[in-house]
Amino acid sequence: MDWLFLVAIGLFFIAVEMLTYTFFFVFFGAAFVAVGFLARFVQFDWRWQILLAIVLSLVLLIFLKKPIKAHLSKKEEVKDNFLDEIGVGIVKFGMIEFKGTFWKHDDMSGLEDGDFVKIDGVKDNRLIVGAKLSKE
Repeated sequence: MDWLFLVAIGLFFIAVEMLTYTFFFVFFGAAFVAVGFLARFVQFDWRWQILLAIVLSLVLLIFLKKPIKAHLSKKEEVKDNFLDEIGVGIVKFGMIEFKGTFWKHDDMSGLEDGDFVKIDGVKDNRLIVGAKLSKE
């Protein structure tokens, strides 16, 4: 069998992998491409070429699928609850601005526009306001 035909079969399997995302066909594609390039330099019967490609693809599939898939699908923890943090808010228009959002607070006595307050977090969609900070 011509070596280009084996490479074409391998590229077909790789294209199928790009369409299906099964992480299965890529090993068959790699094996057929490798055997195709081997057949370019070493002449052997087409039956042996197909058998070698299938055996090589199964070996690659068994030994490389889990490690490669685990490496590619590493998940990083994303902390997306950005409001549930401590910080500093500023009193504006009778409300407290914290992280770009204006919040109403039950006890605004003693607070004037421009005052800074310590925010200890957010609970039940309400700010937990700590001490009033100096304007410095």
